[in-house]
Amino acid sequence: MHDSLIFTFNPSGAENFEKIIHKHSEKAYQTRNEFIFAALFELMDSFMPIMHNLTKERNRLDKVLNKEIKNKELIKFSHSQQTLSYFSSASALNLTMFHKLPHTHFFTSSYTGEQSAKRDMLEDVVIESEQVSRMIETELAVVGRIGDTFNTIANNNLNDTMKVLTVWSLALTIPTILTGFYGMNVGLPGTHASYAWIMILIFSVIIALLLLFILRIGHKL
Repeated sequence: MHDSLIFTFNPSGAENFEKIIHKHSEKAYQTRNEFIFAALFELMDSFMPIMHNLTKERNRLDKVLNKEIKNKELIKFSHSQQTLSYFSSASALNLTMFHKLPHTHFFTSSYTGEQSAKRDMLEDVVIESEQVSRMIETELAVVGRIGDTFNTIANNNLNDTMKVLTVWSLALTIPTILTGFYGMNVGLPGTHASYAWIMILIFSVIIALLLLFILRIGHKL
């Protein structure tokens, strides 16, 4: 602010910011303070529809991932979590600015009556900003818990897969060991019998089944 002029800066080029400022600049306010706090209030309120959209997207992803965990949906879920983190940081910075505002020249240069009016208008903005901040923090906490749950499910599924692969790799090791022994050029029982391969196959199956039975009993214990 300089004299009766108010300068705004929008480095990111956000259209929403420009629309809100333009909208309030066309209204007839008695003082510039009313214009400033009305614009700030609507800027804080503009977070609400975005948060509702993020909540809807989170619910949709939650339903999809509960049916089947897909990498594509997990990536979208991660992007939602990142977006909420940015919103949380922005909301915290807004609150910090609003709490410091009463100690700036904007307030201290005013007379007592004007300061009181500014504090009343600022209080409305702070309440709206705190409500937005609580919504963001709640949604961020929910997304974090859901993400941890999906990570746990994915890890459990991976453990189950590795368990099955380990058991079958042990079971298939038995035939390899027996055929390896009988593949050597040394004298072994039944080597010259015509039914030797059938006996090796039967022994392999019996030992593999026995191993699977022992592993199953050990898992239950």
